[in-house]
Amino acid sequence: VWFTKPVSAHRDCDKCCGKVTLWNRGDEVLRVTARKDEWGEVESYDGKPGWICNTCRFDKKKMSDWTIEGPANINRHSVISTNHYVGAQKPAEFLPELMGGRNPKMLMDIHDVSDVNDPKVDLSLLPGPATGATFTKKQEQ
Repeated sequence: VWFTKPVSAHRDCDKCCGKVTLWNRGDEVLRVTARKDEWGEVESYDGKPGWICNTCRFDKKKMSDWTIEGPANINRHSVISTNHYVGAQKPAEFLPELMGGRNPKMLMDIHDVSDVNDPKVDLSLLPGPATGATFTKKQEQ
């Protein structure tokens, strides 16, 4: 929960209300949940029940499938709201300015020496949980 960014989103769906809370990290949707009120009950919209269909919940795992409304309203006392600041500005990169306009040299790419977190594997597109079979070791050449 601490690394995800919950946002309110919606899509036009003929089966359900289509209004959800997306839990994402970058452009990767990790979880899709129904919007809930302060008591944890699913909200209803326009006379439709607030539940979401299986298509919206399990098949629409790309950010491009959804229209983002903004950050989800999380209670400030909840642990979920930790490090989720609305309107926070990312500090500017100071290193190139410090080095006279030159970019720093990348001495090592971690993916050249490690099989962990292969950037070619999109975890949200896997049909189930990631296992050892998902990340097979490179053949020694």
